Amino acid sequence: QLRGRVGRGKYQSYCIFMSGSKTKETKERLEILNCSNDGFYIANEDLKLRGPGDLFGIRQSGILDFRLADVFQDAKVLQRANEAAGKILSRDPSLSLPEHKKLKEQISLHISNGMLGTTL
Repeated sequence: QLRGRVGRGKYQSYCIFMSGSKTKETKERLEILNCSNDGFYIANEDLKLRGPGDLFGIRQSGILDFRLADVFQDAKVLQRANEAAGKILSRDPSLSLPEHKKLKEQISLHISNGMLGTTL
């Protein structure tokens, strides 16, 4: 949210953060903002602090109930899986090709068990 609001003009910009809170979490957040102006880094550190929430539901932050992988430790393999899924769906958006039958069945099973929030 800050990226689009600070530093948009032609002059040097400054952003001053103040908080009445003295909690460890507040201090960690302020230190992250103080040590970097890289939006991706700041967002990633914020994600680590507050938790990603529910990927397929409505909870926006907190501990992730994700049983397949750790989103931080397994980021590279999750990225590769995401790319592979994108390639499959670009060729076969409804997973109707014979070679995708088992994949579609597994996704449908996860949807019916409430693990995924959308249908094919």
